[in-house]
Amino acid sequence: MSPQHKIPLTPEAREKLVNSLQTSKGGWTRKDLEIIGVDWPPPSGWKAAFIKYGENWKNFL
Repeated sequence: MSPQHKIPLTPEAREKLVNSLQTSKGGWTRKDLEIIGVDWPPPSGWKAAFIKYGENWKNFL
């Protein structure tokens, strides 16, 4: 993640970020997920792990 795109520190802020990136069809674009450090295609459980653990979310899948 680039310096201008920092992962928020609180779960509430991370949830708000993830929800703001969601498209009108309920998904996420590859570009938006890459900005927050989520691989494409996103693995099952990524959203809950990202919200709960932030940058270390991959360690908890």
